Amino acid sequence: MCPDQVDVGQKSPNTFKWMLTRTRDGAKYNAPRELIHLLNITREVQLRRLERGVAEPEGRYLFERASVKDSMPEVSRVRLKQTLFAEYPGLRDRIEQLAGQKTEQYPGSLARIWKVSDEDAEKIAMKLVEVVFFELKGALLNEYGE
Repeated sequence: MCPDQVDVGQKSPNTFKWMLTRTRDGAKYNAPRELIHLLNITREVQLRRLERGVAEPEGRYLFERASVKDSMPEVSRVRLKQTLFAEYPGLRDRIEQLAGQKTEQYPGSLARIWKVSDEDAEKIAMKLVEVVFFELKGALLNEYGE
């Protein structure tokens, strides 16, 4: 269906693992709907590429690496708007303030982004962990016993 890897390289995961890591939530849970959505959007992206005259995928593959990769922004957008914003409207402003920021954040960096104290930033971040928007890592993971 797809090339062996989306991102080519010795340390890059196989395509299925790549899809799983990019569709899981902050609790490392993969909802089947997210993976299905990724595959549906990949199909749409591939069809649009073919309609524009891009050559068909190599060999036996249905999808090119680029089609898989290019589907992620739409999958993320839909999950954000239809799931997180719909279920947790009180966190929308804080999440929107993270647009364009690095994926890895710390209480101090979040405090600067949100213009709050480090303590308040940590409280807000923990709410985002609870709704599985954020994934705890490193020292905070140990501190909160997750």
